[in-house]
Amino acid sequence: MEMSRRGARTRRRYLIVKIEPANTDLAVDSLETILLGAITRLWGAEGLAKINPKLIYLDKRRQLAVVRVDAEGVERARLAFELFPRVAPIVVRVVRVTGTVRKALRIIKSTPVSET
Repeated sequence: MEMSRRGARTRRRYLIVKIEPANTDLAVDSLETILLGAITRLWGAEGLAKINPKLIYLDKRRQLAVVRVDAEGVERARLAFELFPRVAPIVVRVVRVTGTVRKALRIIKSTPVSET
């Protein structure tokens, strides 16, 4: 394992995820708890530490969210979200991965509101 130099920044990626079904009324805290539980159930404490997920933004009208993860944990996070229906009653689909939170928010704002 490569040691990072002191003061080096952790590289992060931002996952834009779609939450289905649309009629689910989720709060930020409950969604973050569900995400952490799904990742912990699949990967354990070590995987949770490598992924280091944090819910940054939730748009309830568009049913989209931005989840920050460490760059080395992107693939593990995607897999955990694909297996999500086995853990929680909702489906979480990764729409896109970006390198900045600004770009992620721009993509969400440009997405039309679904008529559900």
